[in-house]
Amino acid sequence: MKRAVRRTWALFAVGLFVTEVLIATVWKHVPFVRADLGDYLVVILLYAVAKTMRPFRATPLAVGLFGFAALVECAQGLGLADRLGFARGSWPSIIIGTTFQTSDLLMYLAGCLTAWLLDTQGRRTQSP
Repeated sequence: MKRAVRRTWALFAVGLFVTEVLIATVWKHVPFVRADLGDYLVVILLYAVAKTMRPFRATPLAVGLFGFAALVECAQGLGLADRLGFARGSWPSIIIGTTFQTSDLLMYLAGCLTAWLLDTQGRRTQSP
């Protein structure tokens, strides 16, 4: 992967990270933004970080990220953060999460599809 492409993914990741921080702090009381938009963007953020590190192929990366996100959501349904003794509101508890929601899985799927489309369509427009 060319350095310019990695740089583009890195800048995109930084922008998404800043957005996620704003969602967690400034917009934390806006239900749709906190509950749905944050979940949608977080998998795109992870995709962008991965593409910054290494030239992963688009489809396996998108599928793998969705699988990872689904596992984390299932861990929430099993109460993993509570079982591990993390206090509610602590960083580990926030990262793992504490509530299973089917809508989160849909947001992760939409985010992975969006990242995959950005990657594959972006590559097509760069080709001669």
